[in-house]
Amino acid sequence: MGLGGSEALLDVRIVVEGAADVEQISKAVQGLHLGSEYGITISSIVPTTSPEIAKKAVEGADLVLIATDADKTGMKLAEIIKEEIEDEVGAVERVKIPLGHDIQHLSVEELREEIEKAIIRAGLKVLPEMRKKKKEGKSRSEEAVVISVVEELGEEVEEWEWILEEGIRALGLEGKVIYGQGYIFSVREEDAKEVLKLTKIVRRILDKSKAKIERKEESESKAFTEEKEDQEEANNHYNGELSPTQGV
Repeated sequence: MGLGGSEALLDVRIVVEGAADVEQISKAVQGLHLGSEYGITISSIVPTTSPEIAKKAVEGADLVLIATDADKTGMKLAEIIKEEIEDEVGAVERVKIPLGHDIQHLSVEELREEIEKAIIRAGLKVLPEMRKKKKEGKSRSEEAVVISVVEELGEEVEEWEWILEEGIRALGLEGKVIYGQGYIFSVREEDAKEVLKLTKIVRRILDKSKAKIERKEESESKAFTEEKEDQEEANNHYNGELSPTQGV
C-alpha cells in the first residue's frame, strides 16, 4: 500500500495484532500525505502476534511501527516484537494508544494522530541519517538536518512554538520542514535556517509590542490613580465646606 511517489521514499511497515486492526489502520493512514510531508511510504501492514512472523515480514524496512492494544497483553507483545525485530530494521517505534484502549475502538482521527506522532518521533531520532544515506551524491546543503530549537532560541519553548509553525506555513515549507518536541527536522539546512530567522524576527517584534503595551498600561494606570486621588481630595474639601458650624 504505497502512498506517494517521491524519490528515495523510506520504507515503513506497521505491525498490528489482527486482521480487524488492519482495516482501522488502513483508514487512518489514508488521510496522511506521507510521501509529500515525510518522504516515506507504508509498504505493508502486518497482522500477527508471532514475533517470528513479524521478523520475517518486516526485514529490511527503514522503520517499523508497532500498533498494539494498550492493555497488558498488547503492551507485552509490543515489547517482545520490538526486541525480536530491532536488529533487522532501521528503527522501531511504538504507536502510543491511550492506556486501556484498543485500536478498534479508537476513532480514525485519533489513530491517525497517533500514527503521525510516532512517525515524527522516529524521524527526529533516526530518519535524518537514513535519508542522508539514501541521497548519496547530493550536495551537503541538501542533506537532512535536525536542529534543537531550545539551543537556538532559548528555554521557553511552549510560549513561541506557534510562531515556528506559522513561519513554516508562511514560507511555504510545509512537508519540507517539520517542527515537533523541541526540534526542527528539515531536508535542507537552508530551509531550517530561514524558519529560525523568521521566528527570531517575529519574536523581537512581539517583544517590543508587548513592552510598548505594558508601558502604556502602566502610564494609564498611573494617570487613573492620580485622577482618583485628585477627585477624592476635591470631595473631601467640598464636604469640609458643607459641614455645619460648631457652637451657637
